[in-house]
Parts: sequence; structure tokens; C-alpha cells
Amino acid sequence: MTGKERIGRILERKPVDRIGLFEHFWGDTQNKWSREGYIRSDEDLADHFGFDISLCWPFDLTADLDFEPEVLEETEETILVRDGNG
Repeated sequence: MTGKERIGRILERKPVDRIGLFEHFWGDTQNKWSREGYIRSDEDLADHFGFDISLCWPFDLTADLDFEPEVLEETEETILVRDGNG
């Protein structure tokens, strides 16, 4: 299973062969590893460590995806809605 397939199935709540791998590193850490010869300066850490996704935020970060938004209060100026994040 490729990383793309794995993450897609995780987001669809379908079975996968293992948990998806992702990590974020501080730029200083990557620079230090490069200076110390552990990685190339232009090396992509997601490829180096075999992560399933790279740093990006195209995901819906709502905590409860099945929650239907509920309008709590509505005025001419604002609408107060409870969503999957509360």
C-alpha cells in the first residue's frame, strides 16, 4: 500500500496495513543534521524517513466529522454555529 493510498483510506475510515507516518522537524534540526552529515541539505525528510505524507494542511481538522452544524443564535450581523469542534 502506498502512502497516498494509506492516508486516503485512513481519512475514509477504512482498514489500513499500518498507521500513517508523519512527523514535523524544526528547521534548526534539519540544518544541524545537514551540517553533521546525516542528510543532504536539499533532502526531503518525508522521503528520507519514509513518511506517508509531507507537511501540508489540506485536511478538515474538525474533531467530530459526523456532527451536523447547529445554528445556536442568528442576528442581522452574526450567526453563532456549533460545529464538530464544539
